[in-house]
Amino acid sequence: MATIRDVAEYAGLSPATVSRVVNGLVGYSEETRHRVEEAVARLNDETDFMARELKTRQTSVIGLLAPMVSDALASEIMVLIFQRRIVEGLTSGGTK
Repeated sequence: MATIRDVAEYAGLSPATVSRVVNGLVGYSEETRHRVEEAVARLNDETDFMARELKTRQTSVIGLLAPMVSDALASEIMVLIFQRRIVEGLTSGGTK
């Protein structure tokens, strides 16, 4: 798996610039965005979500307590929460 430094070196940019592009922040040109996207595609880079969660100290984990999983109401609530989180993740680009 490629690191942010690998992508930066391939694109001829700084790791900070690559980080801004990957995280959707401002402060770069369209050309820079295209260079980063091309480098990511060429290097088959994938975001390591566990590493990101360790760095930011935020996870996308939801804790849910239910009296019994076999309880129909508790099961229905769990399914609805799971479905909503999937939809939110898809519509927000996976950032939630």
